[in-house]
Amino acid sequence: MTAQRALLLVCLVFALREPLLWGLTPPLHAPDEAAHFDVVERLEQTHTLPVLNPECVRGDYYSEDARTLLGALVNPVVFHPSVPLPPLSDLKLSETPAARSASGCNYVAIYPPVYYAPAALADTLATHTTFPQRLAAVRASGLVWGLLAVACALLCGLLWLWDARGGLLVGLAVALQPMAGFLFASVSNDGPVMRMRRRRQPRLGPAGPRAASLVRARGRVRPGRPEQAQLHPAPPGRRLRRPARR
Repeated sequence: MTAQRALLLVCLVFALREPLLWGLTPPLHAPDEAAHFDVVERLEQTHTLPVLNPECVRGDYYSEDARTLLGALVNPVVFHPSVPLPPLSDLKLSETPAARSASGCNYVAIYPPVYYAPAALADTLATHTTFPQRLAAVRASGLVWGLLAVACALLCGLLWLWDARGGLLVGLAVALQPMAGFLFASVSNDGPVMRMRRRRQPRLGPAGPRAASLVRARGRVRPGRPEQAQLHPAPPGRRLRRPARR
């Protein structure tokens, strides 16, 4: 097998798999999809990115149509997966310019903006359609990033294993990876970011009164996340003293 055939096979497998994930994932049910789509809509409408200030980053200002879909499709099934979703045809969206107006001010405004360029282009091509159809078009733009990811994986396999079959195995491993495929099939730039770099997750201590006492003794509580206390180890050569018993 040649490298060209291996690349063609990997891209074909990924391209055939992604539309299945598009259809299986209801609108706005992917991680942070409403927030990412709001940034895409702002970029398509104003051709500018959100202003990075504390009020914007800490905000949660979605468009009126997005709030309607969240209230009808997402909020009723949170922690209740057995609740059936209503048909999209039953949802009445105003689809007016005021209802479509997006500010992009939310917690993903600080994410790398390169992902949103092809997404905004897809949104522009579908600008005269309904909200679910625009969302589907923006989801389809993630196929570009997915194909780049599997092509880079195959290239890394070729350089590492010096064999087209080895590169094919590495490329298929990425193309069939469940989480990566799910993120590339949704409006989320977590997929490209996951493929480019790995983040070291902090160690989180237990929650509860005992954890709170340990945090007061050993370190700090993460700002805004009291339920997930991050325990900082004591400095080298220094031990914590236990309180004396009475």
